[in-house]
Amino acid sequence: MKTLDVTRTLYTVTDFVSWQKNKTLVLSPSFHRRPVWNPGAKSFLIDTIMRGLPIPIIFLRDQKTNLKTLQSKREVIDGQQRIRTILSFICPNELDDYDKTNDDFTIKRVHNKEFSNKGFRDLPNDLQRWILDYQFSVHILPSSVDDREVLQVFARMNSTGVKLNDQELRNANFFGDFKTLSYSLSTEYLEHWRN
Repeated sequence: MKTLDVTRTLYTVTDFVSWQKNKTLVLSPSFHRRPVWNPGAKSFLIDTIMRGLPIPIIFLRDQKTNLKTLQSKREVIDGQQRIRTILSFICPNELDDYDKTNDDFTIKRVHNKEFSNKGFRDLPNDLQRWILDYQFSVHILPSSVDDREVLQVFARMNSTGVKLNDQELRNANFFGDFKTLSYSLSTEYLEHWRN
């Protein structure tokens, strides 16, 4: 049985911003769906990063070095919504297909009262640096992995065969004070609920 030689590493938000600026990041390969995250999901991700909490692993594939430009590119296999959210928050003008209607957002009060309704440039410098220095766990497939194998990996990551129930779908789609309070109370009184 053939196995993939996957490199496991860490990259910062700044790495992704630099790749996007240099046009060496392929953010939306043809097998990806369009951007679908709502402003609440985007705000929640930024708040997660601001708090230094972990997010799921990002999967990339190295592409063969371009012999004319002498640059290598990285293709996003899994993590497009997360990376796009971060790029649209920090440097929206670097997204070729930026759409203010769909991509523009600020931090929601329900996620972070102190920085609600703020964009990246509105945050204090030390917090901007904190966000830029945030590290992602990244798995990289080598350029020798062909498109067919990439599609198989992508399909496996995005199809568990278990359909979300109605409550899980609501939990994924809605953000607000009630949800935040519910999570807060459930963790604060965890031992009570267990007993």
